[in-house]
Amino acid sequence: TLRPSAIGKQDLEQRRQEAKETFAKQREAFQQKLQTIRDEKKKALVARLTTNLNNINKKRTDKMLEQLNRISKVLEKVKGKNVSAVEAAVGSAQSAIDAAKSAVAAQAGKEYVATITSEDNLRTDMGTIMKSLQSDLQAVHRLVVAAHKSVQEAVQALASVLGEKR
Repeated sequence: TLRPSAIGKQDLEQRRQEAKETFAKQREAFQQKLQTIRDEKKKALVARLTTNLNNINKKRTDKMLEQLNRISKVLEKVKGKNVSAVEAAVGSAQSAIDAAKSAVAAQAGKEYVATITSEDNLRTDMGTIMKSLQSDLQAVHRLVVAAHKSVQEAVQALASVLGEKR
């Protein structure tokens, strides 16, 4: 059987590949709009920022998936104790992890390509796409944090049943 971390990583890579195919037309339109910018410095800056935004998205989603895999392993240890009193906490933690993993996979499938309206509006166009990335990553991060808290609560519930201090 495949480990959960291997399955998550494959899903992430599959989503990224699908996103590349989906956003190919947008990227082509972006490249054509980029050619209309006369200022070479601005052109290079916009291209670099777009590349950096997608790299940031990749790094952050990879990191969130690693964190989710780590807390999944902790949850597996709690499941292994087979105590009926903590089954509810384990179930809610597992559903929180699943929700966070699907959100991370969906976020990994996104690609950020700026919609250039005009050379004069480059700052606002790039600001809009950066804010979009930031808000999307924050929303996914909140789900990861919620999953982490629910696993922590399951561990605490197990500790209280077993009479250990944590």
